[in-house]
Amino acid sequence: MISKSQISYIKSLQQKKFRKEHQQFIIEGDKICDEFLSSEYVVHSIYVLEHKREKYELLSSKLSKKTEIVVIREEDMGKLSNMSSAPEVLAVVEMPAEPPIDAIYDAYLAKHLVLVLDGVKDPGNMGTIIRIADWFGIEHIICSEDCVEIYNPKVIQSTMGSILRVNIHTKLLSDWLAEHSSTNIYGALLEGENIYTLEGKMNGVLVMGSESPGISAEVLPLINKPITIPAFGNAESLNVAIATGILCSEAKRRDF
Repeated sequence: MISKSQISYIKSLQQKKFRKEHQQFIIEGDKICDEFLSSEYVVHSIYVLEHKREKYELLSSKLSKKTEIVVIREEDMGKLSNMSSAPEVLAVVEMPAEPPIDAIYDAYLAKHLVLVLDGVKDPGNMGTIIRIADWFGIEHIICSEDCVEIYNPKVIQSTMGSILRVNIHTKLLSDWLAEHSSTNIYGALLEGENIYTLEGKMNGVLVMGSESPGISAEVLPLINKPITIPAFGNAESLNVAIATGILCSEAKRRDF
């Protein structure tokens, strides 16, 4: 059974300030809990409905993970969950240390594409972009300090497990980009070179701006390769996650 204090604590992890204070976050759903438990992340505790108990006790023992398995009632799962339909499984996970950024040096950027997100605040967009990066084999995403937190529950759910396979860093973008000014720094802008007529491979850095104002004034002067997705209809703009998917697809196509 789960106590009232445990319910209160887990519910508190829906808020950023408590996630930061306790260095823990929540994941929800059978598939994503399976993936996290089999990863290098430390899963502190798993809350399951009775019919899932045996599966997670067996999985935990096989992996030699010191993970507490707590069986709870459906009504209590509904109290814990942030989803419209309560899941069968929910877990509390320890926040890992941020991955080292040393691997992203100029020689790496000459052969690979790194995503930079400038002020992306919508959790759904952030999660989808992480999933897109995973799909196209992009190993690193660098976020500005005002991006939505990656351990926001909606971000985690939107990644569909891809957060396990993409290195995500938080940096002061103006400083980091200035350090790599000799590489290609592409920026998605309304006015730029047509992505479909751009010559050569797309290696280096791809900067995607926030949902409303776009790329910030501090970052804009550092872009040396402004690019655009041409419009063929009358839509005012593209969702940042959709635009990221189109540009990453085009970049990958050029590798063949």
